[in-house]
Amino acid sequence: MKTPEPPSQPEFTLISDEYLDLDVGRRSLPVLHDFDSDGDLDLIVGSESEGIRLLLNEGTRNVPEFTDSGLLPLEHFGFAAPAFGDIDADGDDDILLGGSGGGLWFYENQRR
Repeated sequence: MKTPEPPSQPEFTLISDEYLDLDVGRRSLPVLHDFDSDGDLDLIVGSESEGIRLLLNEGTRNVPEFTDSGLLPLEHFGFAAPAFGDIDADGDDDILLGGSGGGLWFYENQRR
């Protein structure tokens, strides 16, 4: 009997340490999510003290072109770490934030 081989692990290569030539502040916390529900991944970046910046993908899923759409209108607090999911099971994605205060902040999506 042959021992199965473990699944191969991805091998990552650094391409850029200044991706998009964007400075979102210290301790950036990026997440990719289809924020505008158009089928491609947008970039949402939390940071230590700069709020949460939205970069909409105006390109495609395969060839992204990110446009800085400014800060999300959410209460500003340190070390904003965004996550998305349908927390309240109503069919749309909500935002869950972690921050320096140790709590989790739930923002319900009000658009239908």
